[in-house]
Amino acid sequence: EAPYKMRHLRLSSALGACVMLCVVLSAFGALSLIPKAAPVLFCPAQLSVGDDYGDFFALLREGYGREVVCADLRRFDWARLAPSFASRAYWAGELQPKPVLDFYFEAMDRAVDALPPDSRINVLAHSIGGWIARAYFAEVCSEELRSRVTTFTTLGTPHVPPPADSAWASIDQTRGLLSYVNNKYPGAYLKGVKYTSVIGAGVRGALPWQREEGGQSEDGELALALESLVGFASYLPLSGTGGGFGDGIVPETVGILPESQSIILPGVKHANFVPTFPRAIRLDLKWYGSEDVVPEWISVLK
Repeated sequence: EAPYKMRHLRLSSALGACVMLCVVLSAFGALSLIPKAAPVLFCPAQLSVGDDYGDFFALLREGYGREVVCADLRRFDWARLAPSFASRAYWAGELQPKPVLDFYFEAMDRAVDALPPDSRINVLAHSIGGWIARAYFAEVCSEELRSRVTTFTTLGTPHVPPPADSAWASIDQTRGLLSYVNNKYPGAYLKGVKYTSVIGAGVRGALPWQREEGGQSEDGELALALESLVGFASYLPLSGTGGGFGDGIVPETVGILPESQSIILPGVKHANFVPTFPRAIRLDLKWYGSEDVVPEWISVLK
């Protein structure tokens, strides 16, 4: 009887081990079926570089398991815009992305080379990086790369030029670049791509006498008045009106790309830094990349 029990015990132990092995292998098999998150290709704002977004990238990588590759811009690269200022097209408001933005497109090419081969791509862009990326994927990159884009998300991007009947239409801060992109590649231009426009609504543009008192301290009221005045001055040439809400730089009405999903974020500002040489000046502001704001839009990425 004892040998029988021993054989039975060995058999039970072996069977239990086999069952556990099957469970482990099944778990690994199930995990392998879970699609890996596509990497993020990030396109910075005007005069900005990847180092300006260090904390934001760390949050995406460590908090959300996202691989992030940023357009490989240097601060001095932006000086390559200067020759266009002396061109006839600049003064006529007829600039085109190429060759004016070649420095940015080259930086995106270098970033793409750093992505895993054949991976799907989440395009994520801040401010004017949004419409520059629209131009890049519409007319600069290869068809193969274009087909890899799965989502296209912009944070505080001015997508819409001032109304044609507005006095500000003739001023056009982009000197024709944005109109070119919108006319040739309107709205959600890439087929099969999920477009999302994220725009903050943290600042109401207003002149000092248009503001309502908010019960703040004297210093607080002064800061809010200045913030509203800067918002008014920024919104006016972009939308033709300085009033309304926006992120302090881009008004809501301009920050939503036609045919895209829109996410409006109350209390959110344009950026938490000012791009300066050699390093950006940090600001204590709640912006698109803040830890408590990212959860409001991160789910649109695949």
